[in-house]
Amino acid sequence: PESKYRPFVRWWWNGLRLNEKEILHELDVMKQMGIGGVEINSIRFPDEADTLGYKVMPYLSDEWVNMVKVAAKGCKDRGMVCDMIAGSGWPFGGEFLPEKHQLQMLTVETMKIDGGTQGVKVSVKKSEVLDRVDPPIMSKNRDSKKELMYIRLMPEKVDTFTPGTSFDYLADKSDFEINVPAGKYVLYFFVKMVGYMSVIEGAPGACGPVLNHFDKNAVIAYLNRLSSALPYKSPELKNAIRAFVDSFELEGANWSDSLLKKWETYYGYSLLPYLPYVIRKVGSMGEPLPDDYGCNFSEKVKKEVIERVRNDFEHFQIKLFQENFIDTFNKWCHDNGIQSRVQAYGRALHPIEASM
Repeated sequence: PESKYRPFVRWWWNGLRLNEKEILHELDVMKQMGIGGVEINSIRFPDEADTLGYKVMPYLSDEWVNMVKVAAKGCKDRGMVCDMIAGSGWPFGGEFLPEKHQLQMLTVETMKIDGGTQGVKVSVKKSEVLDRVDPPIMSKNRDSKKELMYIRLMPEKVDTFTPGTSFDYLADKSDFEINVPAGKYVLYFFVKMVGYMSVIEGAPGACGPVLNHFDKNAVIAYLNRLSSALPYKSPELKNAIRAFVDSFELEGANWSDSLLKKWETYYGYSLLPYLPYVIRKVGSMGEPLPDDYGCNFSEKVKKEVIERVRNDFEHFQIKLFQENFIDTFNKWCHDNGIQSRVQAYGRALHPIEASM
């Protein structure tokens, strides 16, 4: 059968320790085995492996670009298909990203307070709150930035919807006090984390914080950096390579600086009063943690408020992802005369719409 009907393989370029002779040799081996195509992934070098003296060719360096051209021509000469991840490892990112282009998460910390019969005054050190914010995700970037954004005082037991009492005006202070009335309450601290995740298995030149896939300008800048270094329309690469996106393991990314404004335009109501109902602590792969924290919500509130707004919140992330990443990636591919492929896997993907 034609190459496109044969098995393809993921071709890891470990640590970008590359050699033209070896690239062509491996293509010959795969061709002889009946492989129809390859998917190049520039990836981190395994800690336990032997370098065999191969030189590192950093991502987007002239040497690396030349190796991509060698591989693309080698595939074309052998009647094989050549795909290449439009990045390194997964998801897209790198140490070159400015802070404004790094992925964001709005997460939460809570503090249960017993106001007794007369109320109490609670002293808060912002540094202690921020230190507690450390989601147990798989691929942490230790240089992430944290910013306290919103503060809410909520009753510990919520039987009907309440936005709670806002103390957002205190969020930029280092130390502050909050007067808590009589009764039992929960203080919610909503913290924006920027650049909190590192590229999984990123290669030299493309490891570091993950890209904000919900920011169109960030996505365009990232992709244009690649096409500026790798001329897809050049004679060597034209019709010889396709662009691929690996799985979207964004580890809880749910935010961008323009999200609240876009939300209100799209849904016609503000998300701010509902933050205690929709923002949850997350762990690996962005899955909500089962820890006991925050308010106790009645079944009525869960059904009439939480399910509705969380559904809106999840749907909105899918919409933002489609508009800012998927559609932007496709347009970039079309502008560069290449076909696009996506591994439509991750929480921010609608299974039908994202399959294009």
